[in-house]
Amino acid sequence: MPEVKTVIDDDRCTGHGRCYAVVPALFDADDMGRGTLIVQDELTDEQVQEARTAELNCPERAISLVD
Repeated sequence: MPEVKTVIDDDRCTGHGRCYAVVPALFDADDMGRGTLIVQDELTDEQVQEARTAELNCPERAISLVD
């Protein structure tokens, strides 16, 4: 599997908090309640699946996976 990382578009994120509610192992909240990444490095296969779950649950579509 190619190297995959998660990206949060800060301009799109409005702080619904679904990412860190659904996948707290990969996401947290900043002081404003917006999503932040806990894991900055390449994701494991299991983490890729978890990140996809967060991506699909983000109402702003602020989360994306890139390789």
